[in-house]
Formats: sequence, structure tokens, C-alpha cells
Amino acid sequence: MTNKHTTKAILVDLDDTLLDFTYLTKSRIRYATSYIKSELTDTEAKCIVEEFDKITHNLASRDAWGETTRMDRINHAVCKAGIHSTDIAEKLCHIYANALDQGIRLLNGAKELLHEARHCEVCLITNGESKRQRLKVELLGIEDLLDHIIISGEFGSQKPDPSIFEHALSITGAQPQEAIMVGDNENTDIQGAVAAKIPSIWINRFGRTLPPDFSKPPIIVPDTKEAASQLQYLIR
Repeated sequence: MTNKHTTKAILVDLDDTLLDFTYLTKSRIRYATSYIKSELTDTEAKCIVEEFDKITHNLASRDAWGETTRMDRINHAVCKAGIHSTDIAEKLCHIYANALDQGIRLLNGAKELLHEARHCEVCLITNGESKRQRLKVELLGIEDLLDHIIISGEFGSQKPDPSIFEHALSITGAQPQEAIMVGDNENTDIQGAVAAKIPSIWINRFGRTLPPDFSKPPIIVPDTKEAASQLQYLIR
């Protein structure tokens, strides 16, 4: 791991590292069902929300978002509520997709982490589409705490491709051992950093077990607040 005298750059993930993505997901389905409440009974709306929450927790705990599409998840919840109408599912999906500002918030400790990181160059590295990820940063009000923002949709490749980490090193002027990657995803964030020879802090919020062929990161913490404490120790 780097030491207090050589750390030059902090590379940090966005979703479920700074942004409470799981809460955002649950808030948006609540907003969507309330938006069309005239077309749902209270029991149906409650069931849709509860089923969607179960799916969200299951996927988040396993980092398995790629297993299903958003429409599939919503359609499953709608069917569980006893509604066999693609029209309702499509309406909910449309409202959900356009409700990014509903429930967007930072995780506990995220502001502290960014303030600690300000002792170095701070580079956000996030996978996703440019407009959506930049809107998240804007709505969270953290742009002034970031020196650089790298979005896979703009860069042309995504984590865990080492090239996106190497680009972050290039723009921060840091060597691999002079940087620290902070993220929640053991594959995209941590193994990507390993491939780029960058030390890392893994925020293991859901207590996941690393696959046997994955390299263990130097520091593993349960939440963003503890990651901030570790940064304070490492770079001050």
C-alpha cells in the first residue's frame, strides 16, 4: 500500500461507493407507482414495491445487475402483484427511467471520504452513459470536490479495463503505487485496479466473498465511512 508521503491520487467509483444507488433504485419505483396510483389499488402498488425491493436487494448483494433488464425486473414485480398488463409495466419503466432525481443521495461517509481525498488529486472513474452519470454528479453536488471525471461512455472503455485506470494515472500525474482506488465492486473496481497495479480499498457493503481467482485487496472495509477513516490514516 502507499504511504502518507507518496500518495498523489485518489481514484474513486460513483455508484454504491459515493452514491447510494440501492436507495435510489428503491425510491424510483416508489415514485413510479405513486405517479400512476389512479391505475393501481393500494395492495397492487404495495406488492410491486415490495417485490421490486426484493429483486433489488438480491441483485445488489451479489452485484448481479446484468442478470436482468430494468423492464424485466419491473414486469416481474407487476406480475407478482397479479397484474398481467404490459401497459402498466411499460408505464412504470418509463417513469422510473426519467426519475433520476427521486431519492438521489450520498452514502453515509461519502462527503468525508471526498474531503479526505482532497489532500491529493481526486479522480472519479465511473462506468455508464455520459449524460446520466454527469447528472448524478450534478444532483449530488460533488463536482467541486473532484479534480477529474472519467466516464466510460466518454472514454471508450470501461472498468475493469486497465486502460481507464492508466488514463486516470496519466491525468493525475501519479504512478500506480502513488494512487489508491476506492470502490465497492470487486470486479470492475478492485480487479481493475489490480490489473493496473494500483493499491485499493474495497468497500464490501454486502459482505460478499471474493472468487478464489481474485486478488485480495490490501484493505477491505464494510462501508464508505470506514473507507474515509482509512484514507485519513493513509494520506494525512
